Amino acid sequence: MRDKIDRLVTLFSNFDKDLVTSITYITNAQTDKNFLDESELKLISFIKQVISDSEDSEEEEPQFRSRLVSKITEYLSEIGNRNEILESFIYKLFLLSKEKEKLASKEKELQLSTTCLYNPKVIIYFITAPHEEADRGDTDYVQSVITGINEVVNGKFKLRYITGKSRLPSNDQELYNLQALDAEGKNTLLNPKVYNDFANPLRQKAIANIEEYIKQTDQKAEFKILHLQLRAPETGCMIHPQDLERFKYESTVSKIAITCHEWMYYVTSAESTEREGERKDRILDLRTQLSYFQQADWVMFLNEKDKNHAVQVVNSRKLLEEEIDWQGTTDFSSICSVSNVVPTLPTKLELDMLKTENLLRRPPNILIFGLIRSGKGFEEGIELAKLIKNHPELKDSKVYIAGKPQDLKLTKKILREKWGDNDPKLFEQGVLYQEHIERYKKDYAFDLVSKVIIKYLRKLETDQYNEIQNEIKNMLTLEKNKEAQVVKEIINILPASGDRDKKTLRQELCAALTKARQFRMPKQITDEIDRIMVLSKYEELKKQSFEDALPIEVYLSINSELLDSLSQTCKYCVKLEKKGLANNSSSIINALCRKLIIFSNKGGATSEEFLEEGGRYSDAVVLPSTTEKFESQEVFDLILERERDTDQAMNRRTLERMQLSLEELFNNKKIGKDHVEMYLHLKSSSKSSGVISK
Repeated sequence: MRDKIDRLVTLFSNFDKDLVTSITYITNAQTDKNFLDESELKLISFIKQVISDSEDSEEEEPQFRSRLVSKITEYLSEIGNRNEILESFIYKLFLLSKEKEKLASKEKELQLSTTCLYNPKVIIYFITAPHEEADRGDTDYVQSVITGINEVVNGKFKLRYITGKSRLPSNDQELYNLQALDAEGKNTLLNPKVYNDFANPLRQKAIANIEEYIKQTDQKAEFKILHLQLRAPETGCMIHPQDLERFKYESTVSKIAITCHEWMYYVTSAESTEREGERKDRILDLRTQLSYFQQADWVMFLNEKDKNHAVQVVNSRKLLEEEIDWQGTTDFSSICSVSNVVPTLPTKLELDMLKTENLLRRPPNILIFGLIRSGKGFEEGIELAKLIKNHPELKDSKVYIAGKPQDLKLTKKILREKWGDNDPKLFEQGVLYQEHIERYKKDYAFDLVSKVIIKYLRKLETDQYNEIQNEIKNMLTLEKNKEAQVVKEIINILPASGDRDKKTLRQELCAALTKARQFRMPKQITDEIDRIMVLSKYEELKKQSFEDALPIEVYLSINSELLDSLSQTCKYCVKLEKKGLANNSSSIINALCRKLIIFSNKGGATSEEFLEEGGRYSDAVVLPSTTEKFESQEVFDLILERERDTDQAMNRRTLERMQLSLEELFNNKKIGKDHVEMYLHLKSSSKSSGVISK
């Protein structure tokens, strides 16, 4: 029997030289495959205990191994069917070790196969336009994907991220100006649903510059892949399907890959709405995305449900009972794969802060963060604060609200609820005091306009007439720029009928300066000033002493550093968004990275692995058990139940499952591998499509 036990211990080393790591691997495999019986599980537990008891021992490895064999022998000597247990256990571990070897071999094969991509003649171009500003989710996503790919290929992969700031090698000019393209701040010119804007000269010029950039850079490259991040159509996309078709026709790129950031969200919105107009809009959203897919050699989705539904739509040629015209590949599933959203990792949290015991010692405060608007869980935050205030067991807890105010009415409501009767009268009936806002608007308008116009007057004095003409022409196209809107509203200095001379222009600029004091600004600017007013006044009032009516802390801004800081003072996070939990819910994934115990809703894209009882990632995020959506009272009751448990067993389980999801799903290197495999298939395929399915 001792020989068999010795072989058993040897098998452990096939998983890892470190016995603790080996046991962990086997335990995780058991969670996934459920391949061990009760007696084998007891044996594993016994071995774990022996290892744990020996942590402080200074024994050399051979001595410890010999003692472990002896301990196991003693343990089994009291069991009647010990030989049967041993043989079964050894055989199962042998099969598991072979499976691990096979996976390792496959990974090594992938690493070797990527050498064909190390060649600088293969280039990948990422593009997210128009979502490419700093601190935007799409920008962060691509930069994280690039990091993950480089982890896989050791930085030898040539990757380029095309933005408006990229420069043409021939003249060192930037490719495009996003503000000039973004009509009225609503992406009207960029939205593929508005096909009459396809021929807009500014957009066409931007696309021509992108095409020229790809041709001019890396001219020796033999294989170029354009990887488009598609969040169209609701929020716009600068590149239209027709552009992709031309890129391939003119051999600007060899292959086109698309990452579809949303699909089921549009589907469930169309199915759940009672408004026919909204339903039609959502169906049009989906049809527009299909027009992109038809031009792609590969489509990557960010969760399994998105992919499966899109494939079903193409295969059946029906979208929510409506016929679709599909001109793409006949086997759409063969060019589809699934990856996940890359998390934004904590930057300021020390590793010690992420240890389980330290996490469990965090105070039971609740964090709600993101854009402050309706349907994002902020209303429930107010209700949770009321429940906390009235309960003796959680009376010292708080609700932390952090985000950029998008819905001013809701932001003001949160602050009024926070202050209650002690409201310092910053607000009245949901509107800023009129005398404050009118004065602020007038001062803001005059200050803004005067600065712009005085700058032009000075340029006129220095004979920069042509420069000012061009600058004003450019400014009048920048609909998103607040200065441009002010100038355009006050003066129409450059009508289509022709240019003014210097004298006339000076007179009109001076007259415009006088008009500024009576200027009536467009609603878009008034809303912006409202927002600035709320922010500035709130910062002033925070310095004063008010007794809060509700235990709410409000931070009218949000960035990764603030999120790191707040997560150290909160144990729980509430993300009751309409969309619910999904593998592409970046804010939820970022909360997971900060080890916050998250309460979220179920949604159309929620993965079965999170939903199923006993599923691989069940309990990693707390979801409603009997309904689709949480009520505030139910969240409160569950938090109270978790806090009453002195061992915090439920919280420990959640943290354990959470860590597993971060290691296996939301992992930079894993996501990097997903992309490398995609590019390998694209490079190896001889046709315009036909990549293997995942």
